[in-house]
Amino acid sequence: MSDAELIEKVSKITEKGEEDTKTFKKVIPNQDHFESLMQQSTTAAKKVEETNAQENVNKQATVMEEMRNANHSTVYPPATPENLIAQTQDVVKQIDSIKQTLSENSNVDLKDSVQTLLKQKLEHVDENIKIALEKVGSTEYKAPEALSGLGKPLERFIGFLAHSQYNLDHISDDIQTMALDNKNLTPGNMLAIQIKVNYVQQELEFFTSMLSKALESAKTIMNVQV
Repeated sequence: MSDAELIEKVSKITEKGEEDTKTFKKVIPNQDHFESLMQQSTTAAKKVEETNAQENVNKQATVMEEMRNANHSTVYPPATPENLIAQTQDVVKQIDSIKQTLSENSNVDLKDSVQTLLKQKLEHVDENIKIALEKVGSTEYKAPEALSGLGKPLERFIGFLAHSQYNLDHISDDIQTMALDNKNLTPGNMLAIQIKVNYVQQELEFFTSMLSKALESAKTIMNVQV
């Protein structure tokens, strides 16, 4: 190869290297460009978070709206002395039915976990009756005897329910006496009594449902063992 050809070849290689260098420089990330991309990424992430947050707010609003609608759909009769007396007496009859079931099955052994749940329901009943008594204002509340006393579990439940009946009867009698003496309860107190007695009814319904299932399960096990 002649010197001229060698020089020409070297020149071409040099030019090729310079072009490659220029191309390489073009693809090197620019700091401003990098920060711009990061800013875009951050903005996009914030938009996603805001969208998710708004969706959660909408879901919560929907749940709250459903709860309000459910509450509005519950129709209470007018809170009058006559209606309150009738309501409390209905609960007394409801308790009588539960006591009868307990009495007929007093020898059935229920699981400890079931007994605990039933006890909690009766405690809720007592709490609501206590508040109702306070709203009447003429009878002093007396707590029921401890459920951990002597006797079988279902027998102790009967005693607890009898105590609830006693307090409900007093609520009914006191409202009737106040009405006859023209000592009317305030509308707010009458509404509070109505709501609390309604809660008592609901708790007793839960208690009855749980008790029925527990008794059915216990009897099934007893039959299998026999």
